[in-house]
Amino acid sequence: MTKFVLAAMLLLVGLAGCSDPRADQAKALQAELAAKLMQSAPKDGAPGILFETVTVSPDDERDTGFKGGITGLALDLGPQGRLPIGTVSFVLLADGEDVRSFSDIRLPTEIAAKLTDGTDLAIAMPAAGGTAVWSNAQGAWIAADFDLGRVELTSVSEKLAAAVDSLRYKLETQPGTEGRSDQNSSLAAEGLAVKTEEGEGTAATVSVRYSMTGAKLAELAKLNAEYQKAAVTQDVATLADVLRRMTQALRGFELRFEATDSRQTEPESTEAVKLAASGFTFGMSGLDEAEAQMRLGLDLGGVELPEAAMLSEDERAAIPSALKLNLDLAKIPTAKLIEIASSSTLGLGKDAGGPDTLQLAGMMMLFGLQNAFAEAGTELRISDSAIETIDARTAIAGMLAMDPQAMMGATGTIDLEVAGLDRLASRIERLVSPELAAWLKQAAVTGTAADGSSLASFRLELTADGSFTVNGQPLPM
Repeated sequence: MTKFVLAAMLLLVGLAGCSDPRADQAKALQAELAAKLMQSAPKDGAPGILFETVTVSPDDERDTGFKGGITGLALDLGPQGRLPIGTVSFVLLADGEDVRSFSDIRLPTEIAAKLTDGTDLAIAMPAAGGTAVWSNAQGAWIAADFDLGRVELTSVSEKLAAAVDSLRYKLETQPGTEGRSDQNSSLAAEGLAVKTEEGEGTAATVSVRYSMTGAKLAELAKLNAEYQKAAVTQDVATLADVLRRMTQALRGFELRFEATDSRQTEPESTEAVKLAASGFTFGMSGLDEAEAQMRLGLDLGGVELPEAAMLSEDERAAIPSALKLNLDLAKIPTAKLIEIASSSTLGLGKDAGGPDTLQLAGMMMLFGLQNAFAEAGTELRISDSAIETIDARTAIAGMLAMDPQAMMGATGTIDLEVAGLDRLASRIERLVSPELAAWLKQAAVTGTAADGSSLASFRLELTADGSFTVNGQPLPM
């Protein structure tokens, strides 16, 4: 009997010795990746990811790496249909139970789809590839770098042809404290060209940047899934609750768009509207605090209109050649606003009733939001702003504060510094009113700019009693 036991033990040891640890790890990684993709599958009508098979096997060329692939990959767009992607291949490195590094990612060179509304799409990107890093602990992608090269998008049904000479996407994450991270992503394109029936647009460069500060990435991923589901079912109460929890999982964010040398040409025209540079910024901070701040920025430079626009000199003078606007909204009662928005629309889902019901809910919400801003003393701050026309350049700065005790509901001052008032006043005198032009010259406080040119300053003030003055003088009636 002892001999049989000894033989069985030796057999088990031999079998164990014959197992391949890397093959076992490959199976485990394959199951893990398939499970992650299944978690992103479309549910309850919300968009999601579809796939057919996942394969992971030891890479003979790398001692620690694995070869992998996903077949039948597609994006389910919900009611809009499905965007088939195809087969994606990659090399995978695993760092313990947390980090999964994907390199040598290869995407299909051609993608074609037809959506439920009949729209056809064809995408060509012959040189697409990149790298990405996933964190199991954070439940999110923490790094990525995709160089897609030249990308072309066409649609016969929409009579659309678009292309970029180069397209690159990057993602970076900086871990912080308390389980929070700062994350920055960017999409940069060069040589953009879009052609439709309405005309043709081009830009030398286009970039979009999105950043999050103090983000709990794993929690935000779960909340985003809840939001998608609630949005499909129009569950207003859940949407409000998810938004409230999102503000506690994210301290702030900023979205920035920029473009250079943009041109817009009408059909059968050789002249274009030109814009040397443009930018747009929207962001918020302090979302996890009692009061948040919002920032909105817009800048346009080098605006040129074609001669074919057939505008008069006066019409052209009214169009800014450059614009820079920076607005900050401070003391925003975030939690109160979410509460008002949800309570005003609670029950307004798929069976919300007629237009009268929706209009009443909208009026209730606007009234509630106005009161919330007033009680919090929300402030609108204008800084580093200016508008430039043929006649003059006007710098703008100031602040208005909501005040429930004020007759007009707010108080504050706005300062204007005008270079070129004489030219502007001459045009106002000719087109609007000689009296108004004379009053502007008389009310102005004159000074000298740093470059020696003359400046005209105006302080616009709104007081608690409802009076509105310019440099202490009432506006002419």
